Amino acid sequence: MLRRLRDIGTRSLANRLLLASLLAAVVMLLMAGLLLFWMFRATLERQFDARLEALINGLLANVEQQADGGIQVSRDLGDPLFRLPASGWYWQITPLGKGDGRSLASRSLLEKRFDVHFFDSLPRAADGSLHLTLPGPHGKMVRLIEQRLSLFGDANRYSVIMAGDADQIRREIASFTQVMALVFAIMGLGLVLTIFIQVRYGLRPLQVLHDEIADIREGRRRKLEGRFPDEIRPVVDELNQLLRANREVVERARTQVGNLAHALKTPLAVLINEAATRDDELARLVVEQSAHMREQVELHLDRARRAALVGTLGVTTPVNETLRPILNALRRIYRDREANVEVDCPRELLFRGERQDLEEMLGNLLDNAFKYGHGRVRVSCSRRDRELVILVEDDGPGLTARQRERAMRRGQRLDESGPGSGLGLSIVKELAGMYKGEMRLSVSDMGGLKAELRLPAVAGGNIAQGK
Repeated sequence: MLRRLRDIGTRSLANRLLLASLLAAVVMLLMAGLLLFWMFRATLERQFDARLEALINGLLANVEQQADGGIQVSRDLGDPLFRLPASGWYWQITPLGKGDGRSLASRSLLEKRFDVHFFDSLPRAADGSLHLTLPGPHGKMVRLIEQRLSLFGDANRYSVIMAGDADQIRREIASFTQVMALVFAIMGLGLVLTIFIQVRYGLRPLQVLHDEIADIREGRRRKLEGRFPDEIRPVVDELNQLLRANREVVERARTQVGNLAHALKTPLAVLINEAATRDDELARLVVEQSAHMREQVELHLDRARRAALVGTLGVTTPVNETLRPILNALRRIYRDREANVEVDCPRELLFRGERQDLEEMLGNLLDNAFKYGHGRVRVSCSRRDRELVILVEDDGPGLTARQRERAMRRGQRLDESGPGSGLGLSIVKELAGMYKGEMRLSVSDMGGLKAELRLPAVAGGNIAQGK
């Protein structure tokens, strides 16, 4: 049980605080309850003993010495309980010393008597009195006081016992315990509620911090902006500096990639231009290889740029706003086809990534649909869990399974009749893979090709749009 509670506590800071606070509250309530119980019982016994002492004084006031040296009680105590048999209220006076003379006792004792010799070895109070709770002569629990004193100034000593029904103390204690249990139960419930509210309120800034970090990861904000307590503020400041440093690193990488591209493209362009002025085998070889080098440079620099941007936090792109300009441009390019385009793309859908990457993926897929379709193009976008699903379909001739596999490879062209590099679909696949997504090709119910693009998505809201 303890191990299970410990395991629960280690998994949640809130549970740890709640468990620790509840255990502390239970211990404190138990200690307070036991202390109150002990204090109430001690006070009740003192009050009861005070009553017994008062009765002893009243009894001794009525004790008289007889001519033969004996004693008698001229008048019994007024309380009828001392006359009621086995009532639990008794008094007894017993001579001590040689022979131990005959005891005087209340009528409630009947023929039974307290054994005064039982009290000889028991510890007494400073004034010589003895206070006890024990079974009485008739089996009923009694609270008694026993004093030993000289009554008439002579050498004779007497044991004076006054006893009362201990059930009165027990009933008072039981009644007090019930009330105390009810009060402490209400206090306990109040403490549990207070602790729960206190822990939830105290840990609320951590939940806010979690939500804002999630917003940054999803692209709904660029930095942490909430109002946080002084204890958390240093962590928030450090996280904001880390985010800022991350963006600066990405920007520097982007700049360096651009500078490197420019530094390599210029010499290659010079080589190609110079070789183009000559008409020999070496010149043609230089042009061919330089063009191949330029293609490879652009390819690998583009990969480096995308790899840097994919990991950037806080960048999202609205899909609908990116899709519309591409469709408008393609309608103008392929206006002779008078394509019928069906679009179902809710405005709240967001892509968690750079705008130019989404433009390149959509541009390649839509360009193929316009180019090879017979006039109908359908684009549908939806969000499934945390995925953005984009379907681009056409009514063209489509591709066989083998052709679809070839089309996904870099540099593979299925149509040699027109210009192109055969990189379009492979670039889309590569870009989707960088975002932990994927692209699939299949047969559309329109008869042509269906391209399914799955990318990371975010919920709608305040966004930091990609550049």
